[in-house]
Amino acid sequence: MPNSRIDERVVVDRDRITGGGVTAGIDFGLVVVCQLCGVEVAQMIQLLLQYDPQPPFNAGSPEMAGEKLVEQVKQFGHSLIQQSLETTQQGRCKIKSRYLSLKNKLSNIMFDITKSINQTI
Repeated sequence: MPNSRIDERVVVDRDRITGGGVTAGIDFGLVVVCQLCGVEVAQMIQLLLQYDPQPPFNAGSPEMAGEKLVEQVKQFGHSLIQQSLETTQQGRCKIKSRYLSLKNKLSNIMFDITKSINQTI
């Protein structure tokens, strides 16, 4: 299956519907409702939600945001990813330490059980 980028908020492809972005989730839901229940029901839901997006900035895609802002986001994202990796590594160390401690306790219990069985034989 070829991998291609499609710059759409919601994509209907045969029996699949996908969406990308936070508010695209609402768009996605409305498209699904439209597919299942018709346009009128989807429009009624949109009205009930008062969903009338009017973004205050035109920076919702790399193409619209410009190179400078994209680079700033990449650097900010890099920092977040590094922090996340460090936190994950710390958590991994704690889990590994706890695992080794429990493994050691279990090993001691098994040794005691084996010793007890051997003494009764």
